[in-house]
Amino acid sequence: MDVDIYRSLTNPRKFVVVPAGLAPTAIPFPDADLANLEAVRLSCGLDPDLLPGRPDAAVIAREIESQGFAVFCEP
Repeated sequence: MDVDIYRSLTNPRKFVVVPAGLAPTAIPFPDADLANLEAVRLSCGLDPDLLPGRPDAAVIAREIESQGFAVFCEP
């Protein structure tokens, strides 16, 4: 699965992962911290080594499949 990773400009420890090519502005995120994002990595594989803080890639994949995006925080 190729994804795009974005960082919150409001809370730099908070990240959003969406399917590659999907504009995050098209997603109504439930968290105000996710209103302003900057791209961290685009069109990359869902590899935990590429994700800041190394979250569980399986959890991220399940969240993307169920809700279209995943949110995680860097420790």
